[in-house]
Amino acid sequence: MQLRVLGPVEVAADGRRVTVGSDHQRLILAVLLAARDRVVSADRLIDAVWGADPPPSARKSLHTHVSRLRRALAVAAPDHVEVVVTEPDGYRVDLERHDLDAQHFEAALARARRSLDADPEQAVHHLDEALSLWRGPAFGELAEHALVRAEAVRLDGLRSAAVAERIDAQLAMGDHRAVIGDLEAAVAAEPLAERHHGQLMLALYRSGRQAEALEVYRRLQQLLSEEVGVDPSPEVRELHERILRQDPELAVPRRPTTTGGGPEVAPSRPDDDAPTPLVDRQPGSLLGRDDDVVALVALVADTSLVTLTGAGGVGKSRLAEEVAAEARHRFEDGVVVCGLAAVRDPSSVTAALIEALGLQHKGDRSPEETVLAALGSRHLLLVLDNCEHLLDGVAPLVDRICGRCPHVVILTTSREYLHLSGERVWEVTPLPMPRRDASAAEVAASPAGALLCLRARAVEPSFELTEANAPTIAELCRRLDGIPLAIELAAARIRALAPGELAERIDHRFQVLTGGSHQEAGRHRTLQAVVDWSYELLTDAEARLFDRLSVFAGAFPLIAVERVCAGDPLVDAQVAGVLAELVDKSLVVVDRQEGSVRYRLLDTLRAYGAQRLAASGADEVIREAHATYHVELAEELGPRARGPDEQAALVRIDAAIDDLRVASTWLADAGVVDRSLRLPAALHDHLTFRPRDEVFAWAEHAVELPGAAEHQAYPGAMATAARGM
Repeated sequence: MQLRVLGPVEVAADGRRVTVGSDHQRLILAVLLAARDRVVSADRLIDAVWGADPPPSARKSLHTHVSRLRRALAVAAPDHVEVVVTEPDGYRVDLERHDLDAQHFEAALARARRSLDADPEQAVHHLDEALSLWRGPAFGELAEHALVRAEAVRLDGLRSAAVAERIDAQLAMGDHRAVIGDLEAAVAAEPLAERHHGQLMLALYRSGRQAEALEVYRRLQQLLSEEVGVDPSPEVRELHERILRQDPELAVPRRPTTTGGGPEVAPSRPDDDAPTPLVDRQPGSLLGRDDDVVALVALVADTSLVTLTGAGGVGKSRLAEEVAAEARHRFEDGVVVCGLAAVRDPSSVTAALIEALGLQHKGDRSPEETVLAALGSRHLLLVLDNCEHLLDGVAPLVDRICGRCPHVVILTTSREYLHLSGERVWEVTPLPMPRRDASAAEVAASPAGALLCLRARAVEPSFELTEANAPTIAELCRRLDGIPLAIELAAARIRALAPGELAERIDHRFQVLTGGSHQEAGRHRTLQAVVDWSYELLTDAEARLFDRLSVFAGAFPLIAVERVCAGDPLVDAQVAGVLAELVDKSLVVVDRQEGSVRYRLLDTLRAYGAQRLAASGADEVIREAHATYHVELAEELGPRARGPDEQAALVRIDAAIDDLRVASTWLADAGVVDRSLRLPAALHDHLTFRPRDEVFAWAEHAVELPGAAEHQAYPGAMATAARGM
């Protein structure tokens, strides 16, 4: 069984997450895991759960909680050895026969430190392995508990050290340009961290940005003097002096060949079939993608066709560029990039590829044969970027290349994969986001937050991430779904709008987030254009279902889609197939957890669909169907919140709470007395275990509606309101 503390406390068995019952049980497990395999006394666990004033039945209750915890783990993995072991003096976790992610992290970190001086590339490999285990701050929301805090702080400190040591290794390898964005974010998060300042100074200097390196030192010197009254450390002062005198020993050459300090280019060839150079990569654009790059470089070395899929603006093209740059040394003939965004006719794909390869098409053979002949003996990586609108032309050509050119590897980017045999599909997901009300350090440590701050400083140098604006920045990242393009467009607006002003207007994101980089294609200049590009590729049935899905606020099961969204022209039997097509086209996200499958829309796509639904005139009909379904769901699950189905009912109600909220609001606004009363009345038993102020408020509002007192559901809603009071 896998025990995880490098993020929120989790348990997994055979790769599936295990639901740990109550909050008390999760806390007990966290305390035991913080102690590693040491015994924790019953008295300390009682103190952890109930504090200094435990109830008289605390010891018996503790035993009950531990028993339920064991039972939950045993049900999920009956063949596994018991996790929580009873000892004469208390309890402990058996870490000899179960895996703790923190132990794997520390072992990988130790391996990295042993190889750092002799083999920095191997050290980076080990550090990537170590850092890939992290899902957030150690122990998540339980980190501040007295019996967990010390271990959480220790692990978070090791993580910070690992990040710094990875940068040291990259600098030793000559990858100074690649680390500048991460270091700028780290300096913003920890303004007094001298190690990061020194690393940033060195990276900037090696990148030919000596003046900026010296400015980093000046700001650090001023900050240390004003804040704590000291000078920079001797090590940082020495580095400053060496930069001033341009010490030759500071200049470590990069491993890959470069020309003129610009982007990496393919090696020159004597014939006119030379691959085109890689496009320039924007600094800071790949925050949070290091693990993806490492995994994809390995994947393109092991298969002939890889497709990067994902929503518009999620960063597929930039990730492909980085993978190509990192993998190019594996291919004797380098990398060829063929951008297809501007191609409109599927029959023109071959012509675009001929141009990218630098070939001359001769009339004695077809364009396709010209491509196949040129690629037949080549060992290269071929990147086909933005294929989704040309699948009818791209898929057959790629299939022929894979069959005829055994040494060519193809990497495609598309919002829909090619559906070819042997194709490996990699979903590019949004950037990890900071939690709500995150601190400045948490925002800067999250890839989405770091990207927003980096881009904001680029357009407005006076912008600073502070404890005051950190929650607003976190909220912006979350409202924008962690999509890099949306974040960059939002950051560009910080030159004119304060973060709070921007957050207040993000509901109108399609009007506010315009005016992207002039280096981008037109479809990436505005958020509206990004989604328009995807929407225009849909069939009528797909577009109709996508619009209707916008009424869901949270994740939803297939049965809900069939109940809410079916209707002219979509019949029930069509819905599952059309929904699958929307998943394939990266417009619907699939959440798989503990054997269940649910679907959801990113906020940006939901807002777009809501606009379309309102324009279609079907808004009221679909919203009424949504409200009816969720009232009936509450009436089905509410009575089951007591009894043998208790846990399953609670989980399903919790999963639907966002949509129950939307249903209640719509019903109340529409003055629908019947369902406004039935909804909170149905949740009365559920509130015994999950008291929610907002559900009590639904009841209080419902019983005040005109005509409510005469309705048969009035007593139930009044009972719920009374429970709240």
